[in-house]
Amino acid sequence: MYNKILAPVDGSKPADKALEHAINLIKSISDGNNNNDKNIRIELIILFVIPDLPAPLGFEKPMRSAKTGKMVSVSNYIKEMHEAMKENALITLSEKKKKYGSTISNNVVLKTEVIVGKGLSISKTILNFADKRRSI
Repeated sequence: MYNKILAPVDGSKPADKALEHAINLIKSISDGNNNNDKNIRIELIILFVIPDLPAPLGFEKPMRSAKTGKMVSVSNYIKEMHEAMKENALITLSEKKKKYGSTISNNVVLKTEVIVGKGLSISKTILNFADKRRSI
């Protein structure tokens, strides 16, 4: 029996299919219990990992800001891109929560999270997140 399901998403079709599979799995668990067992509680965490974008040291070539159009340092440009990625991730998760939140039973707690990956490995970030949440 599942009591926690982690569904990482990134806006791709395979990730969306995996999320739909998780939703269908939850529905089958809920339907299998006819919603009579109030003790069954399933937590679905929809996770979006943003890659860490390190600013190269000593490389401060000016770049044009996507927000203001003014010339900014590379590190400020990377910060702007990171903020934009986070905003887009929050919008994506909000849409997913709205789309699927009403289709699953009351026994399901639907959570969304955006985290910044450590280093350049998103897969390792997802595995570390899962390991930490396993016992919570």
